[in-house]
Amino acid sequence: MSVNYGLNRVWFLAPVAVGSRIRDRAVLSGVERRSKGRVLVTVTHTLEIENEEKPACVADVLSLFYV
Repeated sequence: MSVNYGLNRVWFLAPVAVGSRIRDRAVLSGVERRSKGRVLVTVTHTLEIENEEKPACVADVLSLFYV
């Protein structure tokens, strides 16, 4: 079972124009063992805008897994 643990470090870097194509690039950036069978997983999401150098948003999403 997993629980949405929240967000850590959220940056809004560029506006997204109506009709723009975007994509989400997700990278596993951390795994931390917690007490009694709990594992905190951090995934960094980068929302990229097609034909733009700067991403629209970068955010670390935290999930707590019970194993």
